[in-house]
Amino acid sequence: MTDEATIQNTETLTEEQVAQYLKDNPEFFLNWENVLVSLKLPHHTGGAISLVERQVSILRDRNIDLRNRFGQLIEAATENDQLFGQTKGLTLALMEAGSLTGIIQHLRNSLTNDFKVDKASLFLFDSTTQDIDSEYDNFAKVVNGDDTRAALSNLLNGNQIVCGPLRDNEADTLFGKNNNIGSAAIVPLHYKGEFGILAVGSKDEHHFNSSIGTLFISHIGEVISRLIRPYITSPTS
Repeated sequence: MTDEATIQNTETLTEEQVAQYLKDNPEFFLNWENVLVSLKLPHHTGGAISLVERQVSILRDRNIDLRNRFGQLIEAATENDQLFGQTKGLTLALMEAGSLTGIIQHLRNSLTNDFKVDKASLFLFDSTTQDIDSEYDNFAKVVNGDDTRAALSNLLNGNQIVCGPLRDNEADTLFGKNNNIGSAAIVPLHYKGEFGILAVGSKDEHHFNSSIGTLFISHIGEVISRLIRPYITSPTS
């Protein structure tokens, strides 16, 4: 009678309480091996496996997941190392250019051959102290700053790099008609005033997006801003 009353007055344990007890007492199954052996857990194949087999399966899955993550980290590190080398090489070449035409030449060649971009454009607002060689007309242009800002108002955001898909009129302004560009990184050129834009485009509409890192392209933008600035007659503040 006493045992029955005790059972009736005892609260039914919840799954959460059992789980917490096992976490707090990890040695439980050492003292109750017969319980451990008798446990069977459903398996995705439809059968049943022992708790130990289930633990091994879980650990194996976690190991695979960790190896995949580690592989992704190695891949990202390798890509960043390559980008660093390319950025360093471009920076040194730009510093040794010695003229506006030289800067434009090295920038275009590096973006095309080293960084493998689908399309790139350099816009300088209003006027420069040196003419741009006609050989680079398909890449670098001196344009009306007010008109360009109006056409790209949604992309020019407080001298911050903007990455993402483009509207048709924006792609046409940046890369010309029939450009087949789906996304781009827009890099404002500003140093002691805003005076231009570097636009780098990809045919893949998902290549440039708001979640990608902009460390390297931001560095390139800062370098060319400082190197081109002496050739700009009157940048806008």
